Amino acid sequence: MIFSRVTRFIFSASLTLSVASMPLSTAAVEESELYVNPERLEEWNDWRFGLFIHWGPWAQREVGYIWKMVNEESKEEGSKSFDLWETFNPTEFNPTKWAKAAKAAGMKYVVFVVKHHDGVNNYDTQLSDFKTTNPIVPYHTNANADLTKAIVEAFRAEGLAVGLYYSHIDWHHPDGKYFARDHWEYDESRIDSDPESWHRFAEFQKNQVRELLTNYGKIDILWYDIHWPTGGTGDKVFEHPVVRKDVLELIEMMKSLQPDLIFNDRGTDKFGGFYTPEQQVPATGLPGFWESNITITNERGFWYKGDHVTAKSPEVLTRMLIEIAAKGGNFLMNVGPRPDGELSQTEYDALSGIGTWMEANGESIYGTDRSLFVDLPWGWSTTAKGKLYLHVFDWPTDGKLIVPGLQSGVKKAYLLEDTKMKSLAVRGFDDGKSITVGKHAPNAVSSVVVLELSEAPKVHNTFRQTRGESMKFSTAIAQVEGENASYNYGTATRKGNFVQDIKTSSDRIGWNFLLRTPGKYRVLIEYSAQNLQAGSEFALKIGDLATFNGVVRGTADWNGDLLEVQRQTFDAHERHNNLWTFQEHELGTLDIAEPGAHSIEIAPLTIAKDYLAFVKSVTLELVE
Repeated sequence: MIFSRVTRFIFSASLTLSVASMPLSTAAVEESELYVNPERLEEWNDWRFGLFIHWGPWAQREVGYIWKMVNEESKEEGSKSFDLWETFNPTEFNPTKWAKAAKAAGMKYVVFVVKHHDGVNNYDTQLSDFKTTNPIVPYHTNANADLTKAIVEAFRAEGLAVGLYYSHIDWHHPDGKYFARDHWEYDESRIDSDPESWHRFAEFQKNQVRELLTNYGKIDILWYDIHWPTGGTGDKVFEHPVVRKDVLELIEMMKSLQPDLIFNDRGTDKFGGFYTPEQQVPATGLPGFWESNITITNERGFWYKGDHVTAKSPEVLTRMLIEIAAKGGNFLMNVGPRPDGELSQTEYDALSGIGTWMEANGESIYGTDRSLFVDLPWGWSTTAKGKLYLHVFDWPTDGKLIVPGLQSGVKKAYLLEDTKMKSLAVRGFDDGKSITVGKHAPNAVSSVVVLELSEAPKVHNTFRQTRGESMKFSTAIAQVEGENASYNYGTATRKGNFVQDIKTSSDRIGWNFLLRTPGKYRVLIEYSAQNLQAGSEFALKIGDLATFNGVVRGTADWNGDLLEVQRQTFDAHERHNNLWTFQEHELGTLDIAEPGAHSIEIAPLTIAKDYLAFVKSVTLELVE
């Protein structure tokens, strides 16, 4: 079934409490007690919309991509960035102004960077002098010199939940640099060759996290970055026994200090509560809980990029929030404040624009669940108890909104922005419902139609052709069968949306669709394959109409496992780019004489090496 991929994880949680100053217990803790409390994850998921803040001395570089200092600069040049704290003087910093703007935007939580990869501590740690409260920092005499304290208090005062970002890697720490990906002296083998060095760094992180969870009141979210300590992201189980022991001790301490703490998937072994796709909205909702973190500004990185950088419009960002909610995720929208401590006008405009829409339509976002529809031609849908919210981006010119596949009875339909909730006429037909909404959209960004249902929601899902148009079938909505084949969602910085591990004849990909325009169609398949996979054979069958046999061609030649290739090619500026190449290949043409229901199925015939290919889509391109 298509929706077998969206089942949420069920986690167990520890409810123990310990005094902050106590050492970790030597008693073994059951691993099942280290997961995030599932009730807290549900609460977090209902918030839907939060603010991410990347800020500190690095902002003075006006380079959004902090990895520049280690990836693109020599050690001599890059190390100069460690001196930025000596000129950091954000006299315009007003955390209350930020908090009020976030609240007005409809945000429910904030995540602030307390320590990024460069190692600068944006809080008054007692474990390092490399901090914004150090007398060497011009801003240290300001009442807000402890940036974390100022932000935590300001956002709490506005009723928002509070989260802290903490990087597992540290390019500045004398031991941490050896275990920090891409540092000039990075050498993870020192975990074994110099265990005392690793131990010092591991204890440093544990004790810093202890400070944060002890000295700043209730922390709702701890948002880690980078898979500790060897780079990468995601919920991998640590293989090195020493590292895994330290990670489990870290999580045990976190749970003992704040049992209801929510934490993410990066560098937390298998215990993180939610996935964190970066700068992307997954093609389909991820399994379990997830949150897309995306910048308002365009171009590279999350930090301040200068005043002339381009940005996404409030309309684009609002529609992004709607899409993410429809797929069951949260949207953590990032700002990169200026060196003087103020947000750009572009960022304020984005917050204000989204807030205007959310004030009228927030009911269709908060506390809702993912869409029940595989495909809607005009926008997205969210779900609540007894209701469907239809987010219409493309308003019907004839005033009739078609809801394909909806089989449930409708008690009432109305526009969410209509305070009088005037009923709209609803007509049922064999393949769904037609709603008379009028010819003029009430909201240019997204108009929300509310359907109050008379029974449990029931939707008949199939891909429906828009009359007169070609059809592209993404694997995001495919039915995947077999003991090996699986859909790759893409998590953290990885790009997914393809089917992998097609190894035997039982591994199949399929779609059902409703054809409305008979005619001649070109048949194309999109995939990526190493040159080693070249020569594998497959069959693409379109119902009883035709079968096309294809031979896989190599589209790229790379070294490295799946995760590494995805990491390398996610950012085109990284060293090993252009290795992950999807290409479309034509299989032939097909004449379809009659409209109606049809199916597509792909199955391997022979495997040259390991697997068939990474299959992304099939297209039926209308020729005539």
